[in-house]
Amino acid sequence: MRNNKHAQRLATYNREKRALIGREIHVRGPGNHVTTWKVVDDVKATDVPTPCEQHAQQGVKNFDFGPSNRSVSDSRGKYPRINFCDLFRHLFPGCENSCLQNMNEFIMSENQKNTRRWPVKPVTKQELFMFFGLMIANRTSANKKGEDMWNTDSVDGTKLSSSVTQFDPNKYMTLTRFREIKKAVPWMYAD
Repeated sequence: MRNNKHAQRLATYNREKRALIGREIHVRGPGNHVTTWKVVDDVKATDVPTPCEQHAQQGVKNFDFGPSNRSVSDSRGKYPRINFCDLFRHLFPGCENSCLQNMNEFIMSENQKNTRRWPVKPVTKQELFMFFGLMIANRTSANKKGEDMWNTDSVDGTKLSSSVTQFDPNKYMTLTRFREIKKAVPWMYAD
C-alpha cells in the first residue's frame, strides 16, 4: 500500500515537473528587482564532464555508508542511520592524537604560568569529541550559541528544548570544562 502511494506521488511529481520544463518564472525581490528563472530538466552527472582527474577523486573515501554500518536507531528504534561521530572522526582534519598533544602542551604551559589557580586537566579524546558534539548540538537549541547552552530560559531552571529532544549540556560537560577546552582548541594545529 505504502509503495503504491509513493509511486503515485512520484508519477504526479514527474508529470508536473515535465509540464514546467521550458517555462520562465519571474521572482520579484527587494526594490522591485525581478529575477527570471527558466525551468530546465534535471542535470545528470553523466551530462557534466569531469573538469580534471582530481575532482573525480574528491568526496568521502573509505567510509561505509551501507546498511552494515548503520548502528544508531531513532528514539523509536526505527530507521537505523550511520554513527555521526564515526563520520566526524573519519572527516577530522589531521591526526587526532597530535591535535590532542598540541592542546595538552598548551594546557600544561598555562598551568605552569598560573600557579595561583587549580591546574587544568589535560583533554582526553572523548572530551574533545564531546566538545565538538556539544558545539554541533547547540545549533538545535533555539539558536543558542556556545556558552549560552548552559543558560536557562526560565526562573525555575528548566533547560531549553531542542528540535529533537530536551537538551541539557551539563549531562555531558560542565560549563567550566567547556571553557577550558574552548581556550585550548586554537592550539590543536600549532607547530
